[in-house]
Amino acid sequence: MKVRMMLPVSIRCATWTITWTRNFEPWRAKDEAMENEKRKRDAEEIGDSMMSLQNKTLDSKRQIGIELQSLNARQETISIDALLEAKFQLRLDDQKTEELRDEVLGRSIVKRIHDEQLEEEIF
Repeated sequence: MKVRMMLPVSIRCATWTITWTRNFEPWRAKDEAMENEKRKRDAEEIGDSMMSLQNKTLDSKRQIGIELQSLNARQETISIDALLEAKFQLRLDDQKTEELRDEVLGRSIVKRIHDEQLEEEIF
């Protein structure tokens, strides 16, 4: 015995109804919900300054929470070895810079007599 389901064509066969398979777009529903929430919030804030202040405080708390989560996620991915390697490279760069600075300072203090001037003095 063959049992057949009484489903619409869009669910049974995706090849015939390609355009029917995507009627629901979740991001659109999310955008609409956010827009409705914003309108409702704006309507509440119009007459009540305390509600406006409270909403701003909640927004800043939410923003700080998001920033902390992203900071913690970034710090989680940094290994101790990479941190030590970066510190070592920074120290090497500082040493090279210091050596170059000393060399330039030494050259500015002590000037070399050109070879031509030496030859003239000898003869």
